Amino acid sequence: MKVTLLNTFFAPEGADFGRLEKVCDLTMYSNSRGLPDEEVIARIGDAQIVCTLEMSRSVMEKAPNLKAICTNSTGFNYIDLQAADELGITVCNNPTYGTYAVAQHAMALLLSLTNRIAWQDQMVREGKWNECSAAVKKAPSYELSGLTCGILGFGRIGQIFGQMAKGMGMKVIAYDAYPNERGRQIAEYVSLDELYARSDVISVHCPMTEETAHIINKDSIAKMKDGAILLNVSRGGLQVDADIAQALKSGKLGGCGLDVSDPEPVRADDPLLSASNCLITPHNAWCTAAAKQRMLDGVIDNIIAVIEGHPQCVVNHPGK
Repeated sequence: MKVTLLNTFFAPEGADFGRLEKVCDLTMYSNSRGLPDEEVIARIGDAQIVCTLEMSRSVMEKAPNLKAICTNSTGFNYIDLQAADELGITVCNNPTYGTYAVAQHAMALLLSLTNRIAWQDQMVREGKWNECSAAVKKAPSYELSGLTCGILGFGRIGQIFGQMAKGMGMKVIAYDAYPNERGRQIAEYVSLDELYARSDVISVHCPMTEETAHIINKDSIAKMKDGAILLNVSRGGLQVDADIAQALKSGKLGGCGLDVSDPEPVRADDPLLSASNCLITPHNAWCTAAAKQRMLDGVIDNIIAVIEGHPQCVVNHPGK
């Protein structure tokens, strides 16, 4: 069976693809993102299995041998699932590699905001030790203990983040379309409007779907507490950047920590780049050494499962 990996840049240094090479005819490319369809189609060739981050209907239709798409990532919103269903192509995601890394990054953003780490570091580097010290004494950092943390999307990552928040002494509440017993052991499930109204910190961990697109907007922000902190380490399409920037400017939001933007890379004129008390990292929350190895292992496991005839982590309904 022929397998093509279109984006091996995710793999750790010196990655070992030996397990795959033993069971398939393997072709690898470092990075295929943003290439014209014709070039992507040429790279796929007559492969039956492709590992990629994105796949359009037009590419699928011109890859007649394609039987399965294995995504590098947990999210699969850049794969046209409807097209895959219609064309009988199985789509498998990689759901667990970044759970702890992404939750940790969200907490890092939160602590950086509440303790103004980046600002204090910059002040010290500019020779303003005393000015910084005086400013912090006048407007001190605040503790998370006793605050309410609302988690929008309470799956694997959201639940790990919830455990971290509880460890900081926070009260944890959550909204999720599919409440479960493990979640109930960590948080109180509430309605979405109640989560907005009660939370001092709101952390977004839901998948990108038609229902969740732009869920963080001027209307939902209006329902939040004045001065609430917003975190999003999931997908940029969940938020309206201009609405967040305006809320930061007005003081409605007290701070914002993001690992995403809409679109990506962030545009030079994105209003969040000049917003006060906003931290932005370039969609690298997942990128720890351990997570990169787990990503590679997950991709290889999924491809081998397809080759052996029992696909796992399937997120669509091929042939529907």
